[in-house]
Amino acid sequence: MRSARKFFRLNLVWITLFIFLFVLLPRISAAEPDNKNLRISDNQKFKTATIVVKDPHSHGLVLEKNGAFFYGVAHSRNIANLGQIIPNEFIAKYKISSGKQAQNSIDKTLFKYNARAKVLNGNVSLHLIQLPNNRNYFKIMRELNHNSNVEYVEPNYVVKAKFIPNDPYYSFQWGEQMIGVDSAWDKANLVKNATVIVAVLDTGVNDKHPDLKNVTIPGMDFADDKNSTDDRVGHGTHVAGIIAGRTNNGTGISGIANNCLIMPVKVLDDDGNGDDANIVKGIQYATDHGAQVINMSLGGPGASDALQDAINYAINHGVTVVVAAGNEDGAIDTPGNCQGVITVGAIDRNQQRASYSNFGTKLDVVAPGSDILSTYIDGKGPSGYTYFSGTSMATPFVSGVAAVIKSVNPKLSPAEVTDIIHRSATDLGAPGFDKYYGYGLINADKAVTLALSEIKTSRIS
Repeated sequence: MRSARKFFRLNLVWITLFIFLFVLLPRISAAEPDNKNLRISDNQKFKTATIVVKDPHSHGLVLEKNGAFFYGVAHSRNIANLGQIIPNEFIAKYKISSGKQAQNSIDKTLFKYNARAKVLNGNVSLHLIQLPNNRNYFKIMRELNHNSNVEYVEPNYVVKAKFIPNDPYYSFQWGEQMIGVDSAWDKANLVKNATVIVAVLDTGVNDKHPDLKNVTIPGMDFADDKNSTDDRVGHGTHVAGIIAGRTNNGTGISGIANNCLIMPVKVLDDDGNGDDANIVKGIQYATDHGAQVINMSLGGPGASDALQDAINYAINHGVTVVVAAGNEDGAIDTPGNCQGVITVGAIDRNQQRASYSNFGTKLDVVAPGSDILSTYIDGKGPSGYTYFSGTSMATPFVSGVAAVIKSVNPKLSPAEVTDIIHRSATDLGAPGFDKYYGYGLINADKAVTLALSEIKTSRIS
């Protein structure tokens, strides 16, 4: 009897050991990969990244590569890179109905980890959570996610200007001619135009440039502590010139919306980088200070509820939001993949999709984006103009047309402006809507015609 029990106990030990070695251990290893033999499944340039922090619950990771930090998710031995982040920050949305007691429960978690919260947009209850280091990144994120007074928590992703520098020595603006700007101007000048403010969320604007100095109004700097919207990169100045470079002033270029004003909102620093928190603040500032159109020639991978909430705030206040699709020849960047925005891809001189232009079902239209001449930061003589390429250059074509539409028919809502841009576009690619060209090439002439016809229709009705 004793030997039978002994035999049973020995077998139970062996069975337990077998289960641990061949069933549980492989699962643990898969769920919590170590720092060796890791593969970044969707981007080979990150295959040597180092894991800084990992979360065994969600399999989330913070990775470091050459001084930059990225958010990833582990799948067995593969890691999906979800985008560059600020490693000790994330964005949280508190439930608007939460009272003082609820706020105290959130503050208790923040105090526990020596973290602090800054209001990004009080109207939609978005907050930037800042940690003293990244050691407790996932712990505090998990606790806040489990707090019933918090709607969501997400990383503070890094965004970048979406342009490709190119040869600066061309001599004409082909894009404006292709989309029928001259005819649109003729029609728009037949009515008393309203002055439209276009907020350029970018690297700033050189407001002393001869083609921009009389069309730029005061803005705001959210990118650094310099409290200046001056552009030291050139990207924002180039974008602003496409939208509103002075027309018929005997110098330089002609912008698309020659009667609009540019509000520079600096959300990208002097290296062309920014983050979601800056953009959230920039969108609210532009909305609250009278912008009717917001241009965002920027983006990053992934998706963001915080950016969606900020964009909803703008749209609900009558602001049309225009965003670049991105330059990776892949999925559309965020915030270009947000609902309600007009997402813009790029074409070349032959009306072919630019090789770099992102695509997908969220694409609305395309516009000229390769070899686009516009204003530059030097601002004097030939060196004050240059050629850039990218969806960053295509986006202000659409923002400019949106501004002209609003100038001839100020009562149009963002949804109605978007509908006019869709209906007036020149179909390219496969017949009808397609993921490479959206509804087609932006057509300024037809768009203004439709905007004017909406005025006549409303008067008749």
